[in-house]
Amino acid sequence: MQLLRKINHPNILQTKEGFYDGKNNMVMIVEFCGYGSLWHQMIHRIGQEWEDFQPFSEEIIIQMIHDASLALAHCHKKGIAHLDMKAENLLIHANGRFKLADFGISKLVDVEGQKQSGLKGTPGYKSPELSQNILTTQSDIWGLGCIVYSACTI
Repeated sequence: MQLLRKINHPNILQTKEGFYDGKNNMVMIVEFCGYGSLWHQMIHRIGQEWEDFQPFSEEIIIQMIHDASLALAHCHKKGIAHLDMKAENLLIHANGRFKLADFGISKLVDVEGQKQSGLKGTPGYKSPELSQNILTTQSDIWGLGCIVYSACTI
């Protein structure tokens, strides 16, 4: 929640309220993104019959790169590394814009390239430096590249 308070951007999922339930679990109320995640849209396309298959248009890919890049630039200016860039964490708003979500493993980066134990990430999207416990915002760019590759090649 402390990191989320530092960021307010149109391409970052807005948290409306956060509280703990009776079992000490964090509950967050966020804005609604009715088209789900980019991952869900990719899975939907893969499940279609070949003659019905529609790859993402260039316009959608460009919009996704644009929106995700703006969200990351904002985070990085605030010294925040998302560290879990993946298709599941790019949500699609009703207005067609992409919103970066899930800052659960994000970290404040005091010094780029610092060693820090216990860094997590998602296999397949995790950068080489993150795998070596090197904390840097550059890892988010690697993850975005993996997202773009996945979206362009389904």
